Amino acid sequence: MTPLITRQIHGKRFVRACNASAMPGDRGVSIEFDDTHDVAVFYIDRTWYAVSNVCPHKRLHVLCNGLISETSVQCPMHGWRFDLRTGRNLQSGASLRTYDIIEVDGWAWVEWPEEEVPAWTKGL
Repeated sequence: MTPLITRQIHGKRFVRACNASAMPGDRGVSIEFDDTHDVAVFYIDRTWYAVSNVCPHKRLHVLCNGLISETSVQCPMHGWRFDLRTGRNLQSGASLRTYDIIEVDGWAWVEWPEEEVPAWTKGL
């Protein structure tokens, strides 16, 4: 895996994802932060979106290759469609995690994901 370029922006840690000029028009790109965080980045009508690249149906890392329609992406494996703005599943089933993403000097920067604390451990 290529080393990630990180920087502090507004007091938060961000990772440089990709350049707007290098984005494919018909799909997203995958950014692997670590073993547990794989993010799909999309650039649609000059707006950036970042969601989990892992489809919750079969836990496959494929959403970056999904069919884009307006502000949604369809999983290429089984057809679930997700709203890129909110991560919401537009049919039924689990939604996607969304990530903060900003553009600085033509580059998309995705906020480093905070560790998720499993619900069962809260209050222990």
